[in-house]
Amino acid sequence: YAGVTATSGDAMTINAGAGDNVSLRGLLFAGINTGGNGITFNSGASLNIEDCVIRGFPSHGIEFDPGGSSKLSMSYTLVADNGGTGIVIFPLGSGTVTSAILDHVESDNSISNGLDVQGAVSTGTIHVTLSNSVIGNNGFDGVNAVSQSGKATVNVLVRTSTVANNGNAGLNSDGTPVTLLVGESAITGNATAWTINNSGTLLSYA
Repeated sequence: YAGVTATSGDAMTINAGAGDNVSLRGLLFAGINTGGNGITFNSGASLNIEDCVIRGFPSHGIEFDPGGSSKLSMSYTLVADNGGTGIVIFPLGSGTVTSAILDHVESDNSISNGLDVQGAVSTGTIHVTLSNSVIGNNGFDGVNAVSQSGKATVNVLVRTSTVANNGNAGLNSDGTPVTLLVGESAITGNATAWTINNSGTLLSYA
């Protein structure tokens, strides 16, 4: 691994052009409990993170906040020991489409949520797929999907994954535009297996 150690601010902030694709591979981001986020993404067509470690930041491990339509893909990556949430997907652009595919990702031991998908600011659609992954030992929810009436539609699929030993709900679906679908997965050891708030939808299969 090549290393990036942040003593102040974010370890990496990405402000790319609307047509730019950004790839990060084989990097270690170490917060040493100082700085802000590990990676903050503000703009660009896509962000690909492969075979990386992001840990020890006082805020979030990854904050994906695109102002326009954008895509996030993560594979074989560990996000751990952060003071906020492990992975935040929080688009800020109105009328946009945001998609994220997380495969073979571990989000572990952060103070807040393991994976947080927020549609409450923007409008448009957010699609997130989590597969072959582990969300565990986080202080609050394992997977938190939230939006509000009139805001972005949030669709989250959890498949062939483990969500375990989180301090609040394993899965939380909050708001009428939210659908959280889970299948072929283990949801175990959490304070509550799942919660449904404000008429959110949670469906299971297999």
